[in-house]
Amino acid sequence: MTSAKALLLLLILVNQQLLTADAELISLTTGAIGAGAVGAFSAIFGTYSYIKCKFNECCDDNWIPGNVAHKLQQEVDEKLYGQHIAQETVIRAVRAHVSKLKPSKALVMSFHGWTGSGKNFVAKMIAKSVFKKEMLSKYVHLFVATLHFPHPEEVEKYKEQLRSWIHGNLTLCDRSLFIFDEMDKMPYQLSIFLFLSNGGMNAIVEKTLENYHSGQSREAITYKEMEQLIKNSAFNEGEGGLKTSRLISRHLIDYFVPFLPLERRHVIMCFKDYLRSRGFPTNADEIEELASQLHFFPKSSPIYSVSGCKQVEQKVDFLYSDYVHEHYKKHFIDDL
Repeated sequence: MTSAKALLLLLILVNQQLLTADAELISLTTGAIGAGAVGAFSAIFGTYSYIKCKFNECCDDNWIPGNVAHKLQQEVDEKLYGQHIAQETVIRAVRAHVSKLKPSKALVMSFHGWTGSGKNFVAKMIAKSVFKKEMLSKYVHLFVATLHFPHPEEVEKYKEQLRSWIHGNLTLCDRSLFIFDEMDKMPYQLSIFLFLSNGGMNAIVEKTLENYHSGQSREAITYKEMEQLIKNSAFNEGEGGLKTSRLISRHLIDYFVPFLPLERRHVIMCFKDYLRSRGFPTNADEIEELASQLHFFPKSSPIYSVSGCKQVEQKVDFLYSDYVHEHYKKHFIDDL
């Protein structure tokens, strides 16, 4: 193959759209390539890469900026309620991981807790702190067990497909985020893996209730006591447990992060945040009314929200649907 043809081939591999280019576009001849061709290619490729990455997401500092721990700290401090253990553990784990130029392994965290307690919320915060395009980044990969791995009898096929898929994406960018939601059944270095699960939630609730009834503050619960609690329960609950997973036997999970059930005061904070984000008034009586529409448990002393903060948006949008309708109708009439 001549050098000119080799150069054309390299450009085609970089961008499939260049398949329409003619050989005449490359003003290099077979007899006069040498070092000049290398320099020309470097200039062309450098210019192409700059333009491409200016408008399209690339695995570089422009699209994956630094200062991750600081941005995540701000997000968590401002928007995560009632999760002092998760807050401290996640921040410290991410800070320690991103501070290393060449970590020995990927950071792997397993989030456990009640529905609506903030597992997915924190995962989105991490994505927002790492990637400019947040959850829409092509380097953020979300897997939902019931959607992507629906058939238990095909687990071996899923494992092989997943292994190949992860390897391929890490080849494209080693700074990637993989989120596995409800991965109770499913079995590289700069990447971060997050496993989200309801596993262990009963044990977490029992411990939180025990602490409440003993008169201790919620913040008195420590990571150390909850970590072992999760290990003993989350991976031994029925058929969905991970007790046979090599994730456990090979100690591949770095942190087991508990998400405690949310109290009424935490849910009210979620309501206030969402109301502000929509530009709605934060009337105390209306917020109390919204919170009263949620269900709390246990029956003997209803302290914790059954749905956590998961139904906050739905409740607010329903309450203010008439307000929004009148607002848009007024603006529509004004524009006529």
